[in-house]
Amino acid sequence: MASILRTADISHVLRSFSIHSWWTDKFTLETTSVNVAIGRISSKSTATIFNYSFEKQLKSSIFFIEKVAQPTFESFCKCFPDAQPILISCSRNLIRWKFLAFNFQEQY
Repeated sequence: MASILRTADISHVLRSFSIHSWWTDKFTLETTSVNVAIGRISSKSTATIFNYSFEKQLKSSIFFIEKVAQPTFESFCKCFPDAQPILISCSRNLIRWKFLAFNFQEQY
């Protein structure tokens, strides 16, 4: 279900990272809250939930861009070559998420 909701606005990966990550933060917060409410995640501590949420956000954002958004936009750009700049925005956000994931793994 989360993947379906995320693809509802596939263009969020093309926005500036501040807007894109805001959208992703809100989405992750909502899905994590639901998981706590239904018992999939223990609500033992805020730090545990934050780490779970952020790690989930990193992994799902990288997966979503690599497996859904980027291939979709690459196909689109084959049909509409003038739209090539959108691939730069998509790649820029993917690089930023990978950088954050690398730093997160180093800390935890």
